[in-house]
Amino acid sequence: MTTFYGSSIAATYTSLDTIPGYADAGTAGSRLRTARFPVTVASGRDFASGDIIRMGTLRSGDRIVDIRLGNDQFPASTTVDLGIYLTNGAAHGGAVVDADLFGSAIDLNTARTAALVSVFGENAATSGVGATDSGKTLWQLADIGAATLTADPRVEYDLALTLVGNPSATGADLDIVLIVDFISGS
Repeated sequence: MTTFYGSSIAATYTSLDTIPGYADAGTAGSRLRTARFPVTVASGRDFASGDIIRMGTLRSGDRIVDIRLGNDQFPASTTVDLGIYLTNGAAHGGAVVDADLFGSAIDLNTARTAALVSVFGENAATSGVGATDSGKTLWQLADIGAATLTADPRVEYDLALTLVGNPSATGADLDIVLIVDFISGS
């Protein structure tokens, strides 16, 4: 019987080269952090297709473990894309990197009636990332989408929702929350 080791355990033993190791010096002994990005949309707000809600900011070196999305009462049949934009300073006006990296046409009604919708779990079918991408840095995940990166650009990214379709005006205040589990990077 042969024992195989991932590259994060030992490079000198029999290793499986196809298993990427993520427990490098930058994460060994690290703490899992959780960022909660809540947004309240005032009643009467009329959205249009293509409107963007920038939920929160993370650094390119942060290792994303999971992203969950939820809301309390968005109008039925409202769908959103979940992706990343460059932050570009305090104005948060940076260009799109990949508008649907973490999910395409996510049904907010499902995100309301179910528990929080996980990007790496039940929503993986509509996203550009899969379960094996959990634990990668944000810049590595960006590279899965539209970017062509070979090293950490040391920038900040905004996690953003882009509305698909044209949802009706809201009749009450709406709460949307994006919860990100991550390991803080450089």
